[in-house]
Amino acid sequence: LKAHLVPRKIDIDDKNRTQFSYVEGTLSVPIEFITSPDVLPKGQAPQTAPYVACDSVDEVAFALRCVPLRQKIEYKEKTFQVQITSPAAFIVVKGLLVEHRTNANKIAKALASIAFVLRYSPEPKKIIAELKSFKKDETYKEFLKIITELFEKSDKRGFRMLEPMYQSWGIPKANIR
Repeated sequence: LKAHLVPRKIDIDDKNRTQFSYVEGTLSVPIEFITSPDVLPKGQAPQTAPYVACDSVDEVAFALRCVPLRQKIEYKEKTFQVQITSPAAFIVVKGLLVEHRTNANKIAKALASIAFVLRYSPEPKKIIAELKSFKKDETYKEFLKIITELFEKSDKRGFRMLEPMYQSWGIPKANIR
């Protein structure tokens, strides 16, 4: 509320469940809160009403074990302190989610998010170093298995999933792989 996010009811069956959105003019951007089941188990009854819609996702537990980045965001003469997961942890979580997605567009979106972070990061070597620091972690090993299966060779399905998305962005098919 201090960030002037607008609460709105989002669940017909649960009148206390609230989602927040950033609203400016006709623009409305919903803000998703996602955490590990260890923090918010599925089906947990809220202690107060209304309560923030926060979905529990098993894969997020990995990101919560990593050291977060703390940022100051300046906006309209205000300073907001935000804490976010590191780019390396974000990549691992996105990769882990690929295996459980049933919607092919969401799989492509997760893969494109990974590629975007790696391609446009001002410090890709730092991200790679952090990824390497996870090498003994079993969750990270699962991530590597998923990514290897998707991208080990240029004819693998990961590339085929990305092609329509990248083509819609105007990237020539020959440049995607």
